[in-house]
Parts: sequence; structure tokens; C-alpha cells
Amino acid sequence: MVNPSGPERWLTTPEAAARLGVKPQTLYAYVARGVIDRHRGDDGRTSRFDAADIESLARRGRPRRRGAESGIDVTVHSAITSIPAGPSRRFGHLYRGRRALDLAGAATFESVAGWLLDGDERPLRVALARRGANGGRTDGRAPSLADLRRAVDASDAAAGGDRRTTAEQVLAAMVATAGPAPRCIPTLDLGDGARHAGTVAARLAVTLRDPSGDPSTQPCGEPWAPYAVNTALVLLADHELATSTLAARVAASTRAAPAACVVAALATLSGPLHGTAADAVLDALDADDPAAALRDRAGDGPIPGFGHPLYDRIDPRCRRLLDVVRQAVGAHPGLDRIDSLVRSIRRGGGPPPNVDLGLAAVVRLAGLRAGSAAMIFAIARTAGWLAHVAEELDEAPLRYRARAVTRPTASLGAARPPAPASTGRPRPR
Repeated sequence: MVNPSGPERWLTTPEAAARLGVKPQTLYAYVARGVIDRHRGDDGRTSRFDAADIESLARRGRPRRRGAESGIDVTVHSAITSIPAGPSRRFGHLYRGRRALDLAGAATFESVAGWLLDGDERPLRVALARRGANGGRTDGRAPSLADLRRAVDASDAAAGGDRRTTAEQVLAAMVATAGPAPRCIPTLDLGDGARHAGTVAARLAVTLRDPSGDPSTQPCGEPWAPYAVNTALVLLADHELATSTLAARVAASTRAAPAACVVAALATLSGPLHGTAADAVLDALDADDPAAALRDRAGDGPIPGFGHPLYDRIDPRCRRLLDVVRQAVGAHPGLDRIDSLVRSIRRGGGPPPNVDLGLAAVVRLAGLRAGSAAMIFAIARTAGWLAHVAEELDEAPLRYRARAVTRPTASLGAARPPAPASTGRPRPR
């Protein structure tokens, strides 16, 4: 075994390939897929690989390639968010080189949104409108994703503007959808002692409160809720090239307006597999057997709130959110039920929890309304979508051109002639 802290920390390409039992071409394929990081040697030409990363990958085994029909790999060069390879992945993802876990305790969501957008530390100024546009809901649930799409479509951002102004208008429209500005918006107290007034996190922590609760006990909501919501917003702001982010970039490549790109991304959240899993966890927690309820809901698919293709162990975002809640409430029946759910899933051979379970814990223990998790996820991820849209607009337009490969299908009626072979040249659209 290589000693990662000694002089043998760095491996050459032949040494790394030999340790993994693969060809150098396969090793570089791992680099392209984000499985392992490549570093430049002192001469600026040769490649070096961290021995600890190679050793970790060797112990896990070679990453299996998906079947030809089971997945499509899309590679996009981006400077916005990176997810480290190897053991350092347990420290979470980075926003323009800064750890999201560190930012979650020291920066407002507005500051992180600005940093993602253009690398400027100045926070976005998200105006908190006095009136809300909550879609007219009377069932006690948070506004739906459809309400958010309508709000973005109707926002001032649809008229265009510079990047920061547009981002501020889009986020303001979405936050206003949660409801009218409450009389009491608490300050957000961050770990460094700084206090921030009128933040997105504080407003959501109040406007998304469950109306069935007793407002007389905590008129501004749970004192720790703004910090927990801000932590969730920061950690969820971006996570490399998720499905919704790709949708936003594809729309931007057609030169759609940024607000329209956000609507395209929001549409991907209408499915059950991206962005809404935390609400599924919350529904299951109300069942007699939460683990069984989640497994029934999952069917042959992933268990909501558990497992992530990038994390072998617990999602570091989930760990942070659970720590925030645990520190705030201490021993609590709600946390006991969540811990019991995790144990049941793990005993049954299920994967470790992911960020959706952590978000569910924040929503449940902070006393927020049903449907709040999806709304928090959408507002948070909008910061990342807008950053990716801005980055995509600096690229050549219409650069996403997937290629369809004809496969045989059952014929109806008379046999049809085979489709002509593709020339590989893009057709005008």
C-alpha cells in the first residue's frame, strides 16, 4: 500500500494504471468522467495522480460502465461547482473553489447566489415584496411548483436585464410566492456572530410555517429555523450538472431568456425523482411503518431520501443538516423517528441517507408546511441554474446536439422501410 503522506504520494500514469489494473486510456476515461482527479507534474506536461485517491478507488473496485441504453453521459466544462474525487469527497462540493459546507455556516444564501453567478462576493439584493402570490392555496400546503413556474413567467425578469438584476427579480418572484411578507421576519444569525436582517431564509422560515401550529408560542417561528433554512439553501444551491441544471443550460443554448431557462429547469422537478424526494420522506414519516412506506413508494426505483451515485457513505450535505437540527432541538421524538427510519433502511440493505432526508428533517422539526421541501429545493437550486445559464450564454449557441440511434420496434400494419443511416452531421432545426 502506498503511503499517501510520504514521498510516494504522487503516482505517474503507468503507476496509477498498474495499481488499478487498467490501461492508461481507461485511467484517462476515469478522469473525463470525474471518477478521479488528474494533477500536472512539475514540468507542466506529465500527469500525476494522488496515491490516496488511487488507493481508495482500487479498494472500491473499478467503476462499472452503464449499459448502452441505461444512461447518457454529458460532459460540460464549468467553473461553477466541482465535486472532489476520492476521499476528499466526504468534505462536500465546492462553489468556485470554496467549500459549500464552510459557506453554509458563514454566508447568506444571497451571498452564495451572487458568488455562484459571477464570482462576486456581493450578495444579491432579493427584494421581499409586501404581497405574495401563493397561487390561492387554501389547503394548508406550501405553493406548488406550478405556482413557482407561473410566478417566474410573470416576473419583471421576463423583460430582461443584466445578469444580477435578472437573478434578483427571479428569486424575488419565487420567494414572494411563499406568501405575503409577515409582520415578523427574524434576523439570521450566522456562526461568525454576524446578524442579517430581511434574508430569504428568514422569510421562508416564517411564511412557510404550518398554519395549524400555535403562533402565540413562537410568533416568529422557531429561533433556529432561519439558520437551518439558510444552511439548506446554501448546500442545495448547486450540485454540478444535475438533470434540472442540464435542462437550464440546454434552454440557454437556444438563447432563451434566463427566466424562461429557470422555468425549463422547474419543469424537471415535476417528476418524482428529482427535487421532490424530501416531501416523499415527510409523507412516509406519517405512516405506521415509514421504511415500508418508502420502499412501496420506490418500487423498483431509488428509495426517496437514500442513496446518491456520487457518495458511497452518507451525503455530506445530509450530515450537516442533521447536525444543525440535532444541535437545535436535542433529544426530540421527531428526530428519533427519522433516526429509526435510517436504521430500518440500512438494516434492510438500503443505501445511506442523502440530502433529501436532511431537508425533510429541517422541514419537519422547524414546523413548516407540507410541500415546503420542494419549494426550498427549487428556490435554492435556482441560484445554480442562473449561474449555469450565465455561463452557457458565453458559449456558442445550439451546441447540444444529441444523436438518436435507430432501434427495431414492433411494426404496425405493413412493414416500414428502414430509416436511412445517420451521416453524423447536425441537421438544421
